[in-house]
Amino acid sequence: MSRGAGLVGYLLLWAATAWGLVVSTKVAKGLVSAPFATSLHQFLSLSALAFAGFHALVLLGDHYINFNLANIIYPFAASYRPGWVGLGQLGFYLIAALILSFYTRKSIGPRTWRAMHYLTFLTYGMVVVHGLTTGTDASALPVQAMYLGTGAVIVFLTYYRLFTIGQKRPS
Repeated sequence: MSRGAGLVGYLLLWAATAWGLVVSTKVAKGLVSAPFATSLHQFLSLSALAFAGFHALVLLGDHYINFNLANIIYPFAASYRPGWVGLGQLGFYLIAALILSFYTRKSIGPRTWRAMHYLTFLTYGMVVVHGLTTGTDASALPVQAMYLGTGAVIVFLTYYRLFTIGQKRPS
């Protein structure tokens, strides 16, 4: 259950990240309403966080790893691959902070909100590394293909975003 929840959580994080990049490049402008685009981004992000939380909590029942609540809550306190597990834990907390920024955007201001959202790239990278280094399925070809394909989409969308900043779309 933990592996499945981890993979689903990763795919939801990927979808939230990709959708955020699509919306920020204005590719979807005119195709979907702004409220729908925002709601979808929030839903994907919250769902990713929920699956990541389930992924961690299920490990409390894993008798091979023998995690306790402290191992789940405190980054780098795990007995199993503490560095790599800690990256996943930090990623979880960063995702939670980014989600919280959805709801505090007016009080923190758009500049702070945008600066916080640049952490998405770091967070996404941390989660990828966590999955590749601690996931017991990471050596399976389908899982590697998933990480390669989803990562390539994020790299492409990031470059597209960087090269289209400030450009006006033709009307």
